[in-house]
Amino acid sequence: MTQKTMPSESNSLKTKTIFGRPSQLMKKGAFFKNYSLFPILFITAFGTFAGLFSAIRCLLRSPDVSLTRSNPEPWQAYENKQYKLYSNIDHENYKHPRPKF
Repeated sequence: MTQKTMPSESNSLKTKTIFGRPSQLMKKGAFFKNYSLFPILFITAFGTFAGLFSAIRCLLRSPDVSLTRSNPEPWQAYENKQYKLYSNIDHENYKHPRPKF
């Protein structure tokens, strides 16, 4: 004896649910109908990329971080270089008051 199932009970016709409710964003193109989600997506993406840019720039440009052991004192090479993102000082002609070792 086989059981007959209703079309609504078949696995192919079930919709995905989140917390027992049918998900509206699972439908194709439903995201573009919800215009209120665009600012949230934009701000989240901007914050993510700004954080990644800042972290990668700090790793590659900052003399405080040494990724290789071949140069144990990388800050000595930055005596006349600018490593800040913005600075109004002319670093090439600036004489540092510290003594040279």
